[in-house]
Amino acid sequence: MNIMKEEKPILNEPQGSITAEEYFTFGQSHKENRSFSDAVSCFSFSIALDPANAEAYFQRGICFESLNDRQRAFEDYTKALELNPSHATAFLKRGLIHDSAGRHDEAGSDFSSAIRIDPGFADAYLNRGNFHRRNRHYDRANLDYNKAIEIEPESAGAFIDRGILHALLNRFEEALADFNKAIGITPNFAMGFYNRAVLNAKAFTIRQLVI
Repeated sequence: MNIMKEEKPILNEPQGSITAEEYFTFGQSHKENRSFSDAVSCFSFSIALDPANAEAYFQRGICFESLNDRQRAFEDYTKALELNPSHATAFLKRGLIHDSAGRHDEAGSDFSSAIRIDPGFADAYLNRGNFHRRNRHYDRANLDYNKAIEIEPESAGAFIDRGILHALLNRFEEALADFNKAIGITPNFAMGFYNRAVLNAKAFTIRQLVI
């Protein structure tokens, strides 16, 4: 059965017969079906009926990001964190928006907050590692990449990022091993093949690596 047929119609304002929890469920269903505008409407109705629901703000933020509205996504992640300061994924998502906007210190702070809340959050270690690498804190970056790989040993992206760090430090054998590992995990990973080819050609410069 097509789940979309079971959803309530999208209306212009919340209806008294529909609860905040029901609107939230409808929003999740629309999001899963990639109907992000409809999902935003449902999450907005849920928030109107229950403005203390941090998860509704967070889920609406994800939908705004999917609609390429990062400013509203940022605002929703921030509101979710005001209501639930222990939402590790909201810190990660907000940190990524900070990072894309060039606010790297704020991004690093959010990644660290995500790790403090959830010490097993591999993506937070990976992104904080990238933050440290850009700031030339190479030892810290290496520690974060190692931790991300320890938590998720099948993360091809983590091996790519650690390989780039090795290459920056002229540890070419270690870099090549990491690129090979990434390709072994994901055989169609173009970034792994490209970076490996650059090293094998002995034509390495940091600008040639896909970072």
